[in-house]
Amino acid sequence: IPMVKHLTRLYDAAQAGFVRVAPGFPSGTLIEQPAGFLGILFFGVPLLVGGVALLSYVESRNTQDIDLILARSDLDALPEVVINDEDKDFIQGLFDPLQIDIFLTQNKLFKEVLEQFSIDRQFGSRIIRCATVEGLVLLKCYALPSLYRQGQFSRASIYENDILLLLLNYSVDVESLLKILSAHLLPSDLTEVGAIADEIQSRIRRFSTQQRSLTDE
Repeated sequence: IPMVKHLTRLYDAAQAGFVRVAPGFPSGTLIEQPAGFLGILFFGVPLLVGGVALLSYVESRNTQDIDLILARSDLDALPEVVINDEDKDFIQGLFDPLQIDIFLTQNKLFKEVLEQFSIDRQFGSRIIRCATVEGLVLLKCYALPSLYRQGQFSRASIYENDILLLLLNYSVDVESLLKILSAHLLPSDLTEVGAIADEIQSRIRRFSTQQRSLTDE
């Protein structure tokens, strides 16, 4: 499908506040020139993940970038993307002033999320292919061990809170997701992720108990 047919599909989502561009984005540019901004989500066959996808499920933090899963070859369809950093599984770049983070499908988990944990979601008046709740939880749990090893504790805390919000609002079979992650994480990392998931679920149970207690008073 030609990219030009997709250039307006996220316009309403942007107006609705789902997306905030990176610092320094000129005032009014998003409204005056939507094509450059919106085209980023519709080259090739990307899957929307990360903070923007999260906002379609829960009220959460705003985000300053766009996260996508796609094949490395699909990036050829958008030569305007300036790649700042690239490794085996990730690409960080800019589309004009918009920051994008790309999760490459040569990573088996990312490919599995793309193929098995995707759904059409409503953004404003538009439909966009997006990760499911389970897909988002998988990706955030998968990232946690690396974030802790790198000492990125603030980001790890944000990811844990994202998981909390998803589990608080949706019924998720966490054990089945941990089983999937067992094929992609070291045993020690899987143990740590399991412990974090248990702690988050304990907090949710505590929330429910406190709510019932206050309601009964």
